[in-house]
Amino acid sequence: TGVQTCALPIYNPSIVDTLNRTARLIQSADSIVNDIVKKNIVNLVSDISTERFMIKISILQTFDDFIQGELIQSAMQKYFRSHPLNLNTIDRILSLLNSITGSVAEINNNYLVLRDRDYLIFSKKSNEVDINLKIAKTGEFKIGKFKLILKEVKKSDVKFNADPRIEYLDGDLLPNNLEIRNWIQGDSFQPLGMGTQKVSDFLTNIKMPLIDKPKVLVLKNKTDIIWLIGLRLSEKFKVTAETKSFISAEIKVLN
Repeated sequence: TGVQTCALPIYNPSIVDTLNRTARLIQSADSIVNDIVKKNIVNLVSDISTERFMIKISILQTFDDFIQGELIQSAMQKYFRSHPLNLNTIDRILSLLNSITGSVAEINNNYLVLRDRDYLIFSKKSNEVDINLKIAKTGEFKIGKFKLILKEVKKSDVKFNADPRIEYLDGDLLPNNLEIRNWIQGDSFQPLGMGTQKVSDFLTNIKMPLIDKPKVLVLKNKTDIIWLIGLRLSEKFKVTAETKSFISAEIKVLN
């Protein structure tokens, strides 16, 4: 029997040059994209912490879809040190740009992104806990990652400042037993210096991100909200010229 031979394919001699040129073009394009990402990531991302970061939607939308995806990839790797996201995940995140406020996309088991009014908020997932504590008029009380300190002080110790984490209350207006709980729809109070309004409206007016709203707690007696904790004191319980008993209320982050 004769021996069969297999003819080798014949390539155009210029194919190597073409492939080399294509590789150089791809490398150059990657360099351009990386340069765009590095120059714009700082202006694009804000409110950076180990728990979350925010991307300004109006700035993100000035780029084409591909660059938007690269910016999101870079932010996730830079601030959350995550592995590269697959294309389906990137598309799911970018779809939020055309979704209603409050829409959420799951990134993976550890992270999610929420479409707020002006931002995409990237956040670590957390197990929200319902808070409903009965507390005394004074003392130290641990609430999740925070500690609330209520103590009697002298008039000379009262030093008003712009820090909403520290407030001073008229002690004579406080009962011996108080309550700390999550705010709920329908809650209303009278913010310091303002008229009565719903808590939901107040949070909207101060532009609180949707992702933070469920975490807001209130200090109250049986009928009234005394303090939207860490945000605003009620007008009804403020210190006045007639106040004789002074209570300081301070919220501290636990290490």
